Formats: sequence, C-alpha cells, structure tokens
Amino acid sequence: MAEPVVQLVDGKPMEMVRRGWYATRESGDALALLVDEIYWETREPKYQIISALFEFAAKYGRTAIKEPRQGSY
Repeated sequence: MAEPVVQLVDGKPMEMVRRGWYATRESGDALALLVDEIYWETREPKYQIISALFEFAAKYGRTAIKEPRQGSY
C-alpha cells in the first residue's frame, strides 16, 4: 500500500494517498475529462472531485460491473 502524505488544505492537515492502476486509454481520458469539466464548473479542488468520484464508485461500482458492457468477454 502507498505511503500516505499529509498536506495542508485550508490550513488543516489532510492525509492524501496516491494509488496506481492501469485502465484503458478511453476510460482514463473520460475520467480526466469529467474531473476537468466538474472543476471548471464548480472550481472545487480536483482532489475533492476525484475523491467524490472514488467514493461513488466504491458505493455503486459492484452494481455497474454486474451489468453487461459493450466489449466484455
């Protein structure tokens, strides 16, 4: 597991961690585009946006994986 990093966010320490996964170029590009679009619409920090998306995926991801996807084996 990656070592956590503590950064100051709004003057308060916040533990951050970096992970690494491989994904298809298409899905990685789509995620990056989504983060950028949300950022420019809201000006929320990108770490908050990606954290919210990870939390959503952790909560609902199993349901999404059970649904057949185009190109799945």
